[in-house]
Amino acid sequence: MSETSVNTKKQIKHLRRGLSIYKTERSPFWHARVYISSKKKYVVRSTKETSRLDAAEVAEEILTDIKSKQNSNHAAAKDRSFEHFAQIYMNMARVQKNGVKNKYAFSDEAKILLRETDGVISYFGKYDVGKITSGMVRDYLFFLDSRRDKPLAFSTKAKQCMMIRKVLMVALEDGVIDIIPPMPKQRTKDAPRPTFTDKEYKHLMTTARRIASEGNPTHLELTLFGKTGFRISATMPFAQGLYQSVRSKSPNAEPTDYVFMPEYQNRTTAVNTARRLFNHVLEESNLRKDMSGNPRTPYSLRHYALQARLRGSQGKVNIYWLAKNAGTPVDQLERFYLKKMALRPEQIRNLQST
Repeated sequence: MSETSVNTKKQIKHLRRGLSIYKTERSPFWHARVYISSKKKYVVRSTKETSRLDAAEVAEEILTDIKSKQNSNHAAAKDRSFEHFAQIYMNMARVQKNGVKNKYAFSDEAKILLRETDGVISYFGKYDVGKITSGMVRDYLFFLDSRRDKPLAFSTKAKQCMMIRKVLMVALEDGVIDIIPPMPKQRTKDAPRPTFTDKEYKHLMTTARRIASEGNPTHLELTLFGKTGFRISATMPFAQGLYQSVRSKSPNAEPTDYVFMPEYQNRTTAVNTARRLFNHVLEESNLRKDMSGNPRTPYSLRHYALQARLRGSQGKVNIYWLAKNAGTPVDQLERFYLKKMALRPEQIRNLQST
């Protein structure tokens, strides 16, 4: 018969999950056994107590001391953790996004927050919201780059920072923190959107009409969704006639039906179909790319329309109202839509007028 080891536990008392005390033949003292979940291992310390009740109190002190040394930036209570406020934000965003046309807005934020292994919650979840600093966010961005073959784009990093800021804003509104640390600034590179010249646009429309007459389609359709959600926007006078022409082709249409491609209930299919038609017209027109080699997209028509409106008004149109009507900030209008637009003589005269 094998002899019992002096290290065999002869008395064990489980105090709570991850914490217990025990005695062996080797020592008269009780030992505390603490499970460290972050390292997935147990740590044993002597309580230096022979009384079980005294040993239990010392064991609790040992547990607190070990946890404080593990990471002093972790939240002592769950309701101060980043994960807690991230969950509150997601619940709020889920309700708010239900009424927004861009149904993917919330899912994109959820991916940033919930991405496994290197998502925002995975990294900051246990941190106390009051102890998160700009340096920690910067370390997180370095961590993301270290996991990839190529560093993340600056715009992608900006989205990560914005998501962290949104969660911390919830904590600020709840009075748990007094200030949100500045997010590390990301370099941005403005890229003016591809557009058309007047001559190219007329050629595009001529080609589109030719293709339409050859194919004898019932109608030519596009569906546009605004990124800024609901807004009231005024059209140019000719749009009314165009709308009536489209309606005449669907005399039994209901007021709630889609104006363009109503036969497609899946609007992603409708958008993709419109995009293929547009690309076909571009290829036939030899206008697939602009003078700088940038590929044109259906959005190029929007860019052309904004430039044409400003040119057509000979510079008299109010740029603020133009931006508001288009659902874009004035800053974006100047940086992306009008940056490379050449001034006409009439506009120059207006600029020089007294």
